[in-house]
Amino acid sequence: MDGPPNYFPAEGRGFESRFPLQDLQAFPHILAHTRSAHCSLTVANRPPGPCDQRPREVPARDRLGALGRGWAQPELEPIVGRLRGGTEHAASPQAAGRDWLGKASGLRIPNRCPGAGVKDALGGIVAESKKERSRGTNGDRGKPCTPLDLGLDDTGFEARAISPLRELGAYEALWEDPATTFKTLSEKFAKRPGAVPSDFVPDEGRAWACAVFVQERFRQAQVDRFGVRVHGAGEYPEKLRDAAHPVELLYYQGWWDLVESPSVAVVGTRKPTSDGIARTKRLVKTLVKDGFTIVSGLAAGVDTVAHETAIAEKGRTIAVLGTPLSHVYPRRNAELQRLIAKEFLLISQVPVKRYERQDYRLNRLFFPERNITMSALTYGTIIVEAGETSGTLIQARAAFEQGRKLFILDSAFRNERLTWPRKFEEQGAIRVVDYDDISQHLPSPTVHANR
Repeated sequence: MDGPPNYFPAEGRGFESRFPLQDLQAFPHILAHTRSAHCSLTVANRPPGPCDQRPREVPARDRLGALGRGWAQPELEPIVGRLRGGTEHAASPQAAGRDWLGKASGLRIPNRCPGAGVKDALGGIVAESKKERSRGTNGDRGKPCTPLDLGLDDTGFEARAISPLRELGAYEALWEDPATTFKTLSEKFAKRPGAVPSDFVPDEGRAWACAVFVQERFRQAQVDRFGVRVHGAGEYPEKLRDAAHPVELLYYQGWWDLVESPSVAVVGTRKPTSDGIARTKRLVKTLVKDGFTIVSGLAAGVDTVAHETAIAEKGRTIAVLGTPLSHVYPRRNAELQRLIAKEFLLISQVPVKRYERQDYRLNRLFFPERNITMSALTYGTIIVEAGETSGTLIQARAAFEQGRKLFILDSAFRNERLTWPRKFEEQGAIRVVDYDDISQHLPSPTVHANR
């Protein structure tokens, strides 16, 4: 089956599902997403607005699976409003939901497990699985209930249905343990191939409570819309698995498709020289001209110059944060962060609740972890300027471990106070005297999309 239609054709941003959190909680089975279907979730912290384009026609059996991906969003918004307002003309909200789903999908939705109220209206709409696998009972009826059949083979991890919102909450719950690190999490998941966060947090109430906490913090920070990517449950970038301790969940804002565009990380010191700033600008201008997306960490200094130059040159940029989406560091980059979130792509792997609850001095440990993710997302990393103890050097080491290219500008070699450039060159780093030293080691990018 082809990919979904473009819901925002004027901007070329792909699509997103626009549900307030309370509606997402009310309809868990409609939000069943599968890896094989490349599904995703975007949570809106404001009422949904009209979509710019109605979805194209898709085969009947595919329509039901498409509901959780936003293909039938224009039809879903009215039913959400009617269910929440209790104004549907059917015998009950549950019946209204069944009638609408049947019409939208072209499939017969059995009246087997009606819910007990509006919040259960769509959650109680179920279909028997192909293998009659029991997932619970229907009160006095004692008949087996299963999640809504998405028309997929329900055997194996690739086809398991999950709720991304619950996975978000479970991820946050795992981080409530002060001993949790990205290393311990990756080791935990490595012992259970195919697991998702909720497999380690059986208490659904705890997961939902954490999800609500995140939503409230994002609302307070005016993060109007955000999305999540869960390993094994949608468009999670598999190249992240090259990291020594790959992340299991990412938060994001903006144009997710950029994550698959040809990209290069441009990084360096927070206190660049005037020559370093000029070199960053020249480098980014050329990379943008060649069709590369510029990835950096939105820190002060080289990172900020890289993002701003990419935008000024009508290019594309991705910012990988060392904070949650609800925080800005440094504060003077608040407007730049909002612009990247709106027009490009902002990514964070930082757990919101842990970040806000622990000693603030411990939060600096999230910054080097994001450097590792930055490296994994790109073809290679270019270091403009960096001191002997710069966090940029963590990204340099990660590039080698992940099989990525590492480029170091010639000016760093000419700084007699630095020892790291030659050490990395001995390990395979590429000394950059002119741009050809970069371009000949990178694949020729195919222009991904126009802004």
